[in-house]
Amino acid sequence: MTQIAVNSPAAFGKQLRLLRRRARLTQAELGIAVGYSDAQICRLETGRRPPDLTTLIALFLPALDIEAQSHEAQQLLELAASAREELIAEPSQNNHGALNQALPTLASHLPSPTSYFLGRGAEQQRILQWLNNPTIRLISIVGLAGIGKTQLGLQCLHQFASQSEQQCVFVDLVTANDPESMVQAINKALEISESPDEHPLSLAISQLEQQPSCLLLDNCEQIQDASRVISLLLSEVPTLKLIITSQVALRLSAEHVLQLTPLAVPNLLALPPLAELAQIEAMALLLARLQVHNPKLELTAKNALALAALCVRVDGVPLALELVAASGRLFDPEALLSELASHFLSMRRRGRDLPSRHYSVTTALTWSYQQLDSASQRLFERLSVFVSGWTVEAALAVCGPEYQRHELIEQLNVLLDHSLIQQQTNDDSTRMSMLTMVRTFAQEQANKHAEHDLLKSRMLDYLIELAQQAEQPLRSGNNQAMWIQRLEAEHDNIRAGLNWAWQHNAHQRGIQLVGYVWRFWYMRGYLREGRRWFENLLISHEPTADVDFARALDGVGILAWRQSDYQQAEQWYQQALAIYQTTQHTAGQAQVLGHLGLVAMDTGAYAQAAAYYEQSLPLYQAVEDQSGVVATLHNLGNLYCQQSENQRASQLYQECLQIYQEMGDQSGVALIALGLGVIARDEQRLDAAQASFEQSLSLARELGDDWNEATALINLGNIAIDTSQPKLGLEHYQTAKQIFERLGDQQSLCLIENRISNAHWLLGDYAQAQAGYRQCLMLAHAIGFDGGIIEGLEGLAHCLSQTLPTTAAQLMAYAAQMRSTKGYPIIPADEAGYNQIGQEIQAHLSTTAWQQAYQQGQQLSLQRAVSLALAN
Repeated sequence: MTQIAVNSPAAFGKQLRLLRRRARLTQAELGIAVGYSDAQICRLETGRRPPDLTTLIALFLPALDIEAQSHEAQQLLELAASAREELIAEPSQNNHGALNQALPTLASHLPSPTSYFLGRGAEQQRILQWLNNPTIRLISIVGLAGIGKTQLGLQCLHQFASQSEQQCVFVDLVTANDPESMVQAINKALEISESPDEHPLSLAISQLEQQPSCLLLDNCEQIQDASRVISLLLSEVPTLKLIITSQVALRLSAEHVLQLTPLAVPNLLALPPLAELAQIEAMALLLARLQVHNPKLELTAKNALALAALCVRVDGVPLALELVAASGRLFDPEALLSELASHFLSMRRRGRDLPSRHYSVTTALTWSYQQLDSASQRLFERLSVFVSGWTVEAALAVCGPEYQRHELIEQLNVLLDHSLIQQQTNDDSTRMSMLTMVRTFAQEQANKHAEHDLLKSRMLDYLIELAQQAEQPLRSGNNQAMWIQRLEAEHDNIRAGLNWAWQHNAHQRGIQLVGYVWRFWYMRGYLREGRRWFENLLISHEPTADVDFARALDGVGILAWRQSDYQQAEQWYQQALAIYQTTQHTAGQAQVLGHLGLVAMDTGAYAQAAAYYEQSLPLYQAVEDQSGVVATLHNLGNLYCQQSENQRASQLYQECLQIYQEMGDQSGVALIALGLGVIARDEQRLDAAQASFEQSLSLARELGDDWNEATALINLGNIAIDTSQPKLGLEHYQTAKQIFERLGDQQSLCLIENRISNAHWLLGDYAQAQAGYRQCLMLAHAIGFDGGIIEGLEGLAHCLSQTLPTTAAQLMAYAAQMRSTKGYPIIPADEAGYNQIGQEIQAHLSTTAWQQAYQQGQQLSLQRAVSLALAN
């Protein structure tokens, strides 16, 4: 048997074959995964072709399911490097021909990429698969200026050159602007001398016919009729493959288009561990380029958020990341972020090997902007009024009634073709948007025309109309999830509209928008923000006492109630009620009376709450508002349930259930199932409670009702805890937490964090439990949520019961006082656990010490109580 040398090409081939077989792949299957033919895989495994290290890392390791940092990966790369050196340095008689084929004579026609290249593994794989497909001959890499089209094209062409028998040539078309100059650039790259007797295109065709070739035609967007030259080349030279880079696709039938998008960016709300953060494409590029200018820079816990914010601020666009990194020699990450906010478009870099249009974002985008006709330029500028994107209807309403629908759609398609706007399709809805840097550039162009206030005013009118359409679906639950998503997509536009109304004496229209959009804020947990907008508008302007103002007062009253600011909520409700009574608006009176009932119920004024509900009910009946009738009966049921009058509560819930079923309101049915489950749990009928919660969960999931789904999961988690299944309870709680994170419901996140901590405590993971209680308390204090503050204080008191029992007693006392004054009684099902915490604390204190600590706790301020809890 022939001995295989450790560092020979055969050793690499043998290792590759072993790894392929371990992954249960045939040569053909591996070839499909990495964009190679099965014959090329065979040549690699038999040591007849030098492996390309970049291709191994980007394509082979993922296809073989090997971690990049693993020992196996390192061993394979070392063998590959040795095999490549041996084949290139000492080609034997037997492999000389193969080597010449593997390294084409025109490889020198490919410039090295000028920038650090990483990521884009999926894109590379797709392009290489297309290049290795004999039926695919035209590939277009399309995208915004600075998105990395040239670098990706070069990287793929280098890889293709290392594994194919074709000559690969890079053609720079930056100075070409018509078919003639385009052909001249091609001939220059092919080193063809001009001939007075033959047309330049014929010369190119003759040269290309001599050997199978792949040309990378870079920057085709500015060339009129470029498609004509490309079609001729492909028809006359059957062995030719073309890769083009352009901001606009050619729209040829043979074309395979890769639309290049920005690099992946971190999620600022949930940064991963540093090792994972460094691997996110935009962060990896930014770090690599910053380290060129500052080799000592490292990703740390201190600078991680600032660096991640830089990636997000420039939308992960490679050119923009390069520009930011070029300023890294002067600024630390935090200062860079500040610099970016005010001087981004003017940031520049220099390089003798860089095209002038890539010196700054402004020069790059100006290049793109100048490719548009005047009508497209004007629409591009006007669309910059939208902060968070737009629909076709929004663009029609805001950008000008002078557009016919078909004309606007045609212009939008032009901007899409030039990659200056992006399109996102979700379910049945389509939105368009601009990257941040593109929008900033568009605004600068728009500022040359005196249209800003007109466009903002139109946008405010559009948003009022949209929010008015959303009011009834959000209230009734019909298509509720769709409208929540719609308004979430518009939220930054809503903020911009309200800000313009506040600053430009359009306060009445701003208040009108608040009156329609408050329910969205309530459902998404934007409580503090919603109140702030209303209060700002109120301070700046004395509004007209009309129905629009009353609707806004009622809405922000709900936001205040959800924050436990009962005094302010009641004040706003009373103002709204007076306006509704003056204007004889019966439906408005009914709704406000119901909301006053919520305040009374939560502050322990149960008789007053019942009186409000009983006043509200006939008013709803008078206007035949069945949704209002059943909501009022439901609230009465909740009132009796809170007072542990379970029989009366159950009767009302059953009455509501019948009405919801007659209305076909499955969301209401799901809520009733929750209420009946709570009663069953209070009465220790845990099997019945679980069945009710499971019914509610099933209905919520069927409806896509995220909030009710999460609430049902919490209650199922409670049942699991009650039945000594903390692990199952933890699973339910964590699933609910994911939903609340998606919804952005900050209050519910506080409460679920507390439940998760309870489960960790029961599982014996005390450190994790304490961290969760701290998170609950910090978040609740930050958003002013009394219920979360109470539960966070009680949880941390439990953690301190043995080590710092005096502090624990003080925290329990303050929390108990808050429960009394803020209307947060302990529900019967939770009484045992609550009492146990107190008993554990008292077990470590004398009676006198307990009483003294408890009295001290009652005298604490909120800030002092929170500081005391977090200090320990």
